Amino acid sequence: MAHPHKLLETVNFPQLTTRTPSQAISSQFDIIHSDARDCNEYCQQLINKAFALKHSEFCDFLTHHCDFADDSMTWINKFEKLLTVNAELFVGKCAELRLIKLISCLEGKRNSLKSQQAAPGLMGLNRTNINALSEDRHFSFVETKQSVERMQSENAKILFLTSEILEYQEADIIMHNKKLCDYDISCEKLIKKIRTLSQLKSELQVEISNTHKPDGTKEKIRLNGPQNILTNAIKQMMFELKPTGHAYLQGKIGDMATFICDNFADEEGNALSFDTIRTYLSPTRNDKDPNLENQVKF
Repeated sequence: MAHPHKLLETVNFPQLTTRTPSQAISSQFDIIHSDARDCNEYCQQLINKAFALKHSEFCDFLTHHCDFADDSMTWINKFEKLLTVNAELFVGKCAELRLIKLISCLEGKRNSLKSQQAAPGLMGLNRTNINALSEDRHFSFVETKQSVERMQSENAKILFLTSEILEYQEADIIMHNKKLCDYDISCEKLIKKIRTLSQLKSELQVEISNTHKPDGTKEKIRLNGPQNILTNAIKQMMFELKPTGHAYLQGKIGDMATFICDNFADEEGNALSFDTIRTYLSPTRNDKDPNLENQVKF
């Protein structure tokens, strides 16, 4: 097939960004595989595109093929070389302007790729929150703090922040945001805050524990003898009237039984039976009282 702009010299492209008809996305940008089975035909198709496309389509054409290329930078460099070694095809004022425009778009695309490689993952990020950039990553204390807040353990938070400090200090920083505090200093301040709050929290828990001990932890008084000796003594104070006309202790049998069970245990340290103690306290159950020689006399 005869071409109006016959290729003068071929450039070796490591990858041919061709598409099958079923894969084709853009008719003006795509190079169909059947039209470019080898590197020579592929270069010819690129030259044809260089003359067929409008000036306003050059940048989109370059982006289209860079998206398909495994190594976009290499593809850009090879295409620029192809135009350079075939510059004699661009004869005449209009053709020369076309070549200049193409070279300009290539240079812009190359700078864009370099910027993306220098700061991967920055697309769509708010750069005002980025403290610094290295060749491998960006450092944003805002993002780091958000990650820390999602963690539950204080030790995990401190370990993560310490790792970030070391990574920052070992990185080859290519850009500092002078409007923000140094990344490692911000991380160190947050570690100090976490440790301070953790210590205060621990001290407060100890203080609350000492002030309000659960009832279950209170040690009960052991009865080294029959339980009915104690209940008989209390029963005397509850039911024997004094000269004033009142008993020494006033209260319900159930309440007194609860008090005894809450504060006393048997010889083995076991809890007392509420029903048994209530029976012993009943004024109608004198059969449960101890012998006279074992009773407490008031």
